[in-house]
Amino acid sequence: HIDNTYRGDLTAYSMTYNELRSAAYLQLEYSPTEKLVLSAGLRAENNRNRLYETLRNNYWHWLPSFSLLYSPKADHQLRLSYRERLNYPNYRYLDPFVRYRTDSLTRSEGNPYLKPEHIRAIELEYSYTSDAILLQVRPYVKFYSNQIQLAHSLSDNNVLVERYQNIGRSNYYGVSAELETEFCDWFVPSLYTDLHYTHFPNPAYNGWTWDFQLDLNFYLPLDFEIYAAFTYTTKDYRHDGWEREGALLDEISITKDFFHSALQITLAVSDLIPDHLTTYYHNADYQMETHSNLFSPYAFLKIAYRFAKGKKLKRVQRDLIQEKENEL
Repeated sequence: HIDNTYRGDLTAYSMTYNELRSAAYLQLEYSPTEKLVLSAGLRAENNRNRLYETLRNNYWHWLPSFSLLYSPKADHQLRLSYRERLNYPNYRYLDPFVRYRTDSLTRSEGNPYLKPEHIRAIELEYSYTSDAILLQVRPYVKFYSNQIQLAHSLSDNNVLVERYQNIGRSNYYGVSAELETEFCDWFVPSLYTDLHYTHFPNPAYNGWTWDFQLDLNFYLPLDFEIYAAFTYTTKDYRHDGWEREGALLDEISITKDFFHSALQITLAVSDLIPDHLTTYYHNADYQMETHSNLFSPYAFLKIAYRFAKGKKLKRVQRDLIQEKENEL
């Protein structure tokens, strides 16, 4: 449940947004040999959201997945996988209001019926795991449909109109790598980087993007954990131009474990350093460059309780399960 208030230069409004997401998935595995595992799964997702009492959406999605895992040695794995997943629109993209800027020559229109992005991904993943190092390298291809992007157009009276839409499709060809090292019991840094090429039906907007993320985990006495994430993106190519982000302190949080880590309470602050965003759009009618702070800092509280039957999971196995849940 979100209550959001917007105060612009010429307008002010408030909106109430409610959303419920539910999902279930089934996965089957077959191992013809000790080194080979075949798996197939199906995930069903339902998303219901409501703006006020009048604007409602209700979507069902069926998302299959397949994978082949080969483990030549205990610490080396090679996985070929296909999976489908969704990216849901931010509630800010769904607001139904029209906003004007100071000069009345720029208008932002909401789109309450925006659908989630549908992503089909093919990945080849190599991973190496030891007591102190986790290394993963993934060449991949991703196919986006119903892609959510900010569309720009000029009206008859030369007003620039901005509106988030499900704009066609795009393909991503790239490679990502993740390295996690455990220097000691209380400090675990991890590094993630991604390099990919974005391809649109119109080749004028294609280009390379490099992403970088550094995570720092500090495990303190009394089952406290401090986490900090730093991110950087060079250019994020769009259907009509590109965006550039500066260095960003993405999140800093503190977590307290209870009952042998079964219960976790996390207090976090995100976007501490505002996202200084530079955008460049171009088409046959105009060229434009803008500078803005896209989001402001916000805090959140997360409470998670996990219970398992039988043998207690090791921390590494548990982290991998949580990572899969986040990806799904």
